[in-house]
Amino acid sequence: MADRPRPASLRQLFWAFSALALQGFGGVLAVVQRELVERKQWLSQKEFLEDWAVAQILPGPNVVNLSLMWGGRYFGWRGACVAHQNSHALAAGCGGFAGLLGLGLSQDLRAPTRCV
Repeated sequence: MADRPRPASLRQLFWAFSALALQGFGGVLAVVQRELVERKQWLSQKEFLEDWAVAQILPGPNVVNLSLMWGGRYFGWRGACVAHQNSHALAAGCGGFAGLLGLGLSQDLRAPTRCV
């Protein structure tokens, strides 16, 4: 890798993948590419495409595979865990909150329920 910016800490890696996870669920490859190649310049276009090719043949979602590879590249297993778990925790948390909100709105919470 050429001398280019890289995440300075696990915290910076965490917040970068938090922002990516909050921008969409599924189909966020273009967002990831724009953020990490063009804005942060943590990867070159060539490195991104090579990693993308590897991520496609691994089992699981491609962007999750990429987050594992990049987190591991910069900070070893801790970086892989931070990048991976962060994307899952935010997606599950937001999805769970939206589901509970929808359930709460669909039920009349003022009326007691009785099982007969």
